[in-house]
Amino acid sequence: ILVDDPSPFFAAQPEAELLVPTDFTALGAMDGGLEEVHVADHVMNIGVIYAKPSVLPFARAWREFLRENPSRWDQTVFNEMIKRGHSIRRSKEA
Repeated sequence: ILVDDPSPFFAAQPEAELLVPTDFTALGAMDGGLEEVHVADHVMNIGVIYAKPSVLPFARAWREFLRENPSRWDQTVFNEMIKRGHSIRRSKEA
């Protein structure tokens, strides 16, 4: 359940291609900005994901991995792919 419309927050982050919350809210970006993936040390919770179309190649790779590995937890795989640096940007060939 969303208690407020997240659209203004999303609109205030025009550079973000992918926004994913964590379950740890005590710290984070103290300046009102976003945490960088390589700095954030908490598990991303995939319950709510905001993604631009440029993230589609990543989403397809995530989905394909899960199809090939049905016993793996989707959230764990998502976090592993992001932390390994899997590109979320569209390739030039796409």
